[in-house]
Amino acid sequence: MKNKGEVRNRLIIVGNGFDLAHGLKTSYKDFINWLLCDAYSKFIKNNFYFSDEVFEFDQYNSYLKTTGYDAEFIVSVINNYPNNFKINNKLIYYLIKQYFSENNWADIETAYFIRLLSQFKNAEIKDFPFSKIFELKKIKQSVTELNQEINYLTQRLNEYLKKENLNLCKEMKMQQHRASLLSDITEPNNDDSKLMYLNFNYTSTLTVKGIANENEVNFINGRIDDETNPIIFGYGDENSIEIQQLERLNHKEFLEKLKSFQYLKNGNYKRLLAFIDSQPFDTYILGHSCGISDRALLKEIFENENCKTIGIFYYNNQEKDNYDDLTINISRQFSDKIKMRRKIIDKNPAYIIPQVITRE
Repeated sequence: MKNKGEVRNRLIIVGNGFDLAHGLKTSYKDFINWLLCDAYSKFIKNNFYFSDEVFEFDQYNSYLKTTGYDAEFIVSVINNYPNNFKINNKLIYYLIKQYFSENNWADIETAYFIRLLSQFKNAEIKDFPFSKIFELKKIKQSVTELNQEINYLTQRLNEYLKKENLNLCKEMKMQQHRASLLSDITEPNNDDSKLMYLNFNYTSTLTVKGIANENEVNFINGRIDDETNPIIFGYGDENSIEIQQLERLNHKEFLEKLKSFQYLKNGNYKRLLAFIDSQPFDTYILGHSCGISDRALLKEIFENENCKTIGIFYYNNQEKDNYDDLTINISRQFSDKIKMRRKIIDKNPAYIIPQVITRE
């Protein structure tokens, strides 16, 4: 409970659910669908041939559509003609297989982390005796290729999100629940407290919509087309046993995509630390899943002594309520579950943010 006269800052953690709620197609599923359709479109326009670092399409027959195709159709072509329609990026192949074969969509960062760890499944990684040197070289090469694959995805994601960012319309706004407190936490402060939007998105939704001023937004994961603050893509579960094992191997390839190292390339992380260390603050979750890809950073925020409360804005419609999912994910960031229970605000209908779009 807030003490009388106590000034608290507000930290609003913004994730991809916020962009989705404003009508942007920014899910990883949307991105992969675009990748497939973009490659197939170039294949059609280039007289039925296309090749880049990932895709290799080089055949035409009566089965193929030249109009009205979608990602599902393209995957069926790849499955039916594997010798002529190839995906040479193992990470993308894995993501497509997960969704279209098992109907189980995995985000790219989590998929990267899983594949990184899979390289060590059958290896002795404690000390690597001399007999294992050849095996280590093979693993290093596999990880180097995996890092190149995610570099390609980062480049293409920037290209895709630039297009989506152009679709932002000031008149399109997320419809709030009548009793929602969302507008209360996003409105300017009337006291001496400060406000920071810790934005895990790469887009400009917060500023284009007039929700936040530029100086209030911390683009912690980078920003579209910004050389000084490029898109950060990787994994953030640095405290796992597996990562500790990778560190002992003393090879930079294995840790190249660890977000903690990437955060040191600009001042965003230090800016966040200055904010959370300065005085007590209340945290609000707005469209962020609080999953393992950002675990280290979220843990540092939630377990900070200055973090007094954690309010969870959640989606609730006839089909789904994701409050429990968010609570469980947040609990994974805490070593002390008693502190977790004390900080998380009880489920409240006033914290509903329906995923509905409206025009004013």
